[in-house]
Amino acid sequence: MGNHNYAINDFKKAIEIDPTSSLAYFYIGTSKLKTRSLVREAIEDFTKSESLDQSENAGIDDGLG
Repeated sequence: MGNHNYAINDFKKAIEIDPTSSLAYFYIGTSKLKTRSLVREAIEDFTKSESLDQSENAGIDDGLG
């Protein structure tokens, strides 16, 4: 636990395999945020994750409320 640099590398590979994975962007952003040195990149990854999630699951929250 706690080795976010390894996680970042793994999520980079996941994004190479599937660049449309909102979860991969979310988790890489989380790991970058926890390193406290990649905060700006983390924000970009969270933004990308949100963008992908909205396009993949448009309207999904409507039925869950």
